[in-house]
Amino acid sequence: MSDAVDRPVVIRPAKPTDDARIVARCLFSSGPDVLAYSLAPERDEGTAQRVLAAGFVAEDGAFSYRYVIVAERDGALLGATAVFAARDKAKVFARTARPVLKACAARDWPTLAMRAVRVAPFGEGIPDDSLYLSQIGVEPAARGAGVGSKLLEAVFDRARKHSLSRVALHVAVDNPRAEALYARHGFRAMGVVGDRALSEKEGIPMQRVMVWDDG
Repeated sequence: MSDAVDRPVVIRPAKPTDDARIVARCLFSSGPDVLAYSLAPERDEGTAQRVLAAGFVAEDGAFSYRYVIVAERDGALLGATAVFAARDKAKVFARTARPVLKACAARDWPTLAMRAVRVAPFGEGIPDDSLYLSQIGVEPAARGAGVGSKLLEAVFDRARKHSLSRVALHVAVDNPRAEALYARHGFRAMGVVGDRALSEKEGIPMQRVMVWDDG
């Protein structure tokens, strides 16, 4: 095993000076179909990640550094996750609009506003008394080395810190590998949410709600 792999992975709260492009890439990988539909008028990956990066350096909103935990080794970012209290979900997402629209052309605002309404059912089903894990992703070169597991442990620790006994998330129903990872860490499937007609028309996968209970 190389020296680089032997060095420890550090898990810490994100800082606004972290490389927003890497964080955006990691967060985007957790739900590319939903995020591209919601953030990019042409549904292209580049625009969606640019908007995510703008949201990361903002002071508030679902993608803000304030809600992000990162994994790094020797100063290089390996992965990231975004979490916040589910009871604040509506407020946090409302505050996401400003950085998202600011990063897009004004002519695209009506399209993105309409899509935000249409995609809302794909974000339902999260218990109010949980910590909501909205995105989690690991850089391709770092996958398979336990980085995702370390990020999940940090999420569990944050839930305990905020006196929340549950963590909840959405995972695409066509992503059994991610679902299996969550199941190995104690998450239970609680049902499927989304708009089936929109899913079939736009190719956005339905979402499975999974919940982790402490203890």
